[in-house]
Amino acid sequence: MKSAGPVGTSESVVWRGSLSSFKIFGSLAPAAFDDKRQHFPHFDASATSGVIVDVLRATTSLVAITGAGCRGVYVDVKPKTGDYPFIPPNPLPIQPGEWIYGGELNGRPIRGVDADGNPIDGVIGNSPREVRPAAFEGKLLRFFSSNGSKAIQSMMHAGLKSAHVMCLANIESTVEAVLSYHPDRIWLSCGGFYGSGSMEDSIACGIAISDLIKRGFATEHEIDDDAQHMLMAARWYLREGCLATEELIAKLRNQQVGRLLTDIGHGGDIEAAVAGIGMQGRLWDDMAAVKLKLATNDHPFLVPDNSRTGAKNND
Repeated sequence: MKSAGPVGTSESVVWRGSLSSFKIFGSLAPAAFDDKRQHFPHFDASATSGVIVDVLRATTSLVAITGAGCRGVYVDVKPKTGDYPFIPPNPLPIQPGEWIYGGELNGRPIRGVDADGNPIDGVIGNSPREVRPAAFEGKLLRFFSSNGSKAIQSMMHAGLKSAHVMCLANIESTVEAVLSYHPDRIWLSCGGFYGSGSMEDSIACGIAISDLIKRGFATEHEIDDDAQHMLMAARWYLREGCLATEELIAKLRNQQVGRLLTDIGHGGDIEAAVAGIGMQGRLWDDMAAVKLKLATNDHPFLVPDNSRTGAKNND
């Protein structure tokens, strides 16, 4: 990926004292990622691959949309004021195509305006249960998000070797994709919940960390404190290598994001994000094979990793 400029400093006492000995890093929220990366020298950031996780619900929806055949997703931060611009983002290093638009506000799909000021309804909110393959096949999506977009923007500005988007459905495929870039280090960063950590994100990251350890990428002594917390959270819900989905769903219903989703009428998205319950057809199975990456460090634009459309890689 193209470098986004210097990150951190090789003179950081924290880097010399402890961080340089780790191979896997974790951050529970975008701000925590931004704070820690200031201690990364540029030469090491450019040899580090990232993983972005926001299980409830941004990355689950993004993986589902890609599994439904979307060619690429531009993930935009929700505007604090004014209308949502339902126009193609420019410039982007991709072939032209049909753009569609989506995002959620207060539990409902957003409404935006086109270039002429005409109101347009979004094709999807932020629910993986709303994904219909017919709406996304072969199209490009401009998607407005909050926590998920912040996590993607933070990693985009970090100048990493590569960055992938992960949810509970595509952990194995994402681990394989990340390792194919042969990074020296891997950093898993969560969308969290308004600046704090969230259980579901930590568990997804912990399962990926467990997989990375089994594959020999790192030992348990080579993961930092946040990554250790993620691994411990995941192990609580792993039974002989399999996720205890019913137990996790029951727990998440009473956690901070789960309660919010229930309040806005989207409690069913918990079951969908954990086990694919309520999703269309074979979409959950299709999501398992999705390898979704940040195309460049210049735009918050995600593409399937088997597509070189617009990709700028340094490997």
